[in-house]
Amino acid sequence: MNITSVFNYLDYYRDQQTVADPFVESTGTFRSGGQFDYRILNTLNYSRDDWSLGFRHRFLPSIENFAYATDPTTSIQGAGSYHMIDAFGRFVVSEKITVRGGIDNLFDLDPETNGYNPGVTSASSSTSPAYYDVIGRRYYVAFELNF
Repeated sequence: MNITSVFNYLDYYRDQQTVADPFVESTGTFRSGGQFDYRILNTLNYSRDDWSLGFRHRFLPSIENFAYATDPTTSIQGAGSYHMIDAFGRFVVSEKITVRGGIDNLFDLDPETNGYNPGVTSASSSTSPAYYDVIGRRYYVAFELNF
């Protein structure tokens, strides 16, 4: 059995539009592409002889909308926390044939949305495909042949 955890922590992220502008604290906001306070990736893998089975868990904490960096009183909503789980496996059929496959987004979770401003706009908000799965559950299978 193998367990791997990767924890990424962002101490701070400050940026400015031009050299003359003041620096803006963007940590924990979608400003500048998405500056999450932290992110976690866990992988659990179990192997026996000719097969293995594993799960991958990705966690993103809640994050404020980009407008929060310049106006902390904004009513524009950010995104909630996000958990996504993938499953994968591998089976050695023979010395020359291996089959592997998996399911990405095992529980078919919808992506988190941000940008909704309740009572102000009727916009349904948007998501960030760089961080959230916009495709949904999908399956894959691969065959490996060694000569």
